[in-house]
Amino acid sequence: MLSDAGWPMDARTANLIYLFGRVAQCAPEARAEIEAQASVFSGRAAEFARTILRAAVDPAFPDVLTQSISGPGDLDQLWAEFFVTGDSAPILRIVRTLDEPDGIRRLLSAWLQERSWFGGAKRAQQADALRKAGLSVDLGTRVVVTKGDLDCVCYSLAARKVPIFPLLPFRVPEQDLLNLAVKGAALWSLRLNGNDHPLVRTVCETEHARPGGAARSELLNPLAASEPFAL
Repeated sequence: MLSDAGWPMDARTANLIYLFGRVAQCAPEARAEIEAQASVFSGRAAEFARTILRAAVDPAFPDVLTQSISGPGDLDQLWAEFFVTGDSAPILRIVRTLDEPDGIRRLLSAWLQERSWFGGAKRAQQADALRKAGLSVDLGTRVVVTKGDLDCVCYSLAARKVPIFPLLPFRVPEQDLLNLAVKGAALWSLRLNGNDHPLVRTVCETEHARPGGAARSELLNPLAASEPFAL
């Protein structure tokens, strides 16, 4: 795990420090083992172990259940919290990201309401390209036909290498892309871990029909083993 992480610090390293820092906080025997290894390791590995031990006693150690989620990497720390503690609270925090506003639907609806006296042919071509990619609109009634959370729809299309973002007839703002990535990664990881962890499955079964974002309805859809995870 250490060999795959950047050093002295990148997002993956920070997540590993959080993971093992929580292990050290929750299990005294694990902390003792990390302390023992820190005295045996040398170089980068020793520095990594010492950083974990310092983090475990740092009053500023993050509370992932209350801190804001600014990107998909923050979901990794919530999953780390679940795997260390076995508690459902971090799973529920991940589920709540699905309730964030649907940015793509907002932008696509705004595009449909635009009036163009001379661009009808181009708009028809754009709408046809979106339909073929898996995102349907009705130019006549100016409504989005595709159901569900379009952020997650676009995330799934992009993960399957469908070039959905270049086909959109507008530029997606960076913040909307970031929100989309968080929701898409959250839904993917909940479905994936629900296959193997009964508690995750139970939470998804409880939450999928509750009021909230449209993506909640997808929580119980099976995830194919071959389904990719990438944007």
